[in-house]
Amino acid sequence: MSISAGLIYGFLLFIVIFIGMWVNAKRSASNNPMGIGYGAKGIAELQRQEQESIRDAQYAHRQNFDEPRAQAKTAESASARMKELKDLRAANMISDSEYQQKRAEILKDL
Repeated sequence: MSISAGLIYGFLLFIVIFIGMWVNAKRSASNNPMGIGYGAKGIAELQRQEQESIRDAQYAHRQNFDEPRAQAKTAESASARMKELKDLRAANMISDSEYQQKRAEILKDL
């Protein structure tokens, strides 16, 4: 008799817990406008948000890291051009006026 009573009370407890979980899930679904976890629309919305966040992260990565690299390359190339210009002037291959003109162009490009 005690075994059957234990089985009955255990089964009733299981049903009460299951109903409580079901009611809680329905309440959270009604509070959530997207209904994540309930149906294809909720999953599609979640996937769309995830793709947007990945795209935003990639854009931010490009924006933050590519621009300084481009500026550094421009500065390095300008530095190299200035050194070459100084070498040409030191070797008397260009005049002083040409040197000043080219130097101004290089500085303007920065």
